Amino acid sequence: MLAYLRAALSFGRRHSRAAINWLGLALGLAGAVLIGLQVWRARDSLAAAVTDPGVLVMLAVACLAQGFSRGLVFFSWYSIINGVSVTKINLRTGIYISAIMNLLKYLPGNVAHHAWRTVFLHQRGVDIPANIWAGVLATISMVMTSTALALLFGGPLIAAMFPRLSLPLTISLGIAVLVSGVGLIVLVLRSEKISGLVSRLAGFDAMRAFALSVIVQTGFFIINGAASYMLVSQVYTQAAVPFGVVMAAFAGGWIIGFFTPGAPAGIGVREAVIVLVLTSASTLDIGEASVIALLIRVATIVGDLFFAAPAIAFTQTEALSPNREQTTER
Repeated sequence: MLAYLRAALSFGRRHSRAAINWLGLALGLAGAVLIGLQVWRARDSLAAAVTDPGVLVMLAVACLAQGFSRGLVFFSWYSIINGVSVTKINLRTGIYISAIMNLLKYLPGNVAHHAWRTVFLHQRGVDIPANIWAGVLATISMVMTSTALALLFGGPLIAAMFPRLSLPLTISLGIAVLVSGVGLIVLVLRSEKISGLVSRLAGFDAMRAFALSVIVQTGFFIINGAASYMLVSQVYTQAAVPFGVVMAAFAGGWIIGFFTPGAPAGIGVREAVIVLVLTSASTLDIGEASVIALLIRVATIVGDLFFAAPAIAFTQTEALSPNREQTTER
């Protein structure tokens, strides 16, 4: 019996990640299909939007905002990697890495871009622990800021919609944070290897870079939330959707899409959350909200291309050079 149990656990470890990724991918595809059907039903509204010069101008502004804010995300990670790594990467190499990452994140699985970055930097002298921890710290700063903004703007909406659940949810979140913190402390104290890594992360350069990352990531979400709000206001001028609702929809959709494994760039999942928030807290119906979600996704993709295309064009020659002088020791 014990042998069968061990075999089952071994099988589960081998295949659980693949199963979770496939589940996330299925959720993303399901969300994309449902949003697509709603957009088709609201095609007259979409046609009116894409033929309105004012809407096209605001869509272009949203694309530019996304492209500019992608530069902020790059700066966040670049500051952290040079804060935790002994080997420093230069600016052009960093820009090239971020540009490629913005394209690879659209591959299913949500791991190809992280794996590529790890290999690319390791070939240029950046040790793997520093690479991994830089990604972890950048991710933590993104999760912190998006969650904080989603709760800041969406908290009142949740409390109004579910008054009996607001207190239990708050208590549950507090307990989860407390347990996670205690568990992390215990893990650090019991592992000399992890303790050594944390000592590097606790250095002044790393902490300063992390604090700067939190500020920069906040700018990323506020800029894109504001651009999304202006887009909503231009498409549906009579709806009067509050800024806080759009901000909560964008930040909440981003964080849930980010944590959905397998869904490339959160496609389908992020749009479903945006539609849910907009239809729950505004006068938009599901078709109109789906049109907004689609336009925000278009702005996201085009903005990623605005950042990635020129970045790759102007930095790939130096970034791909095998010369180790691309990095500086200090």
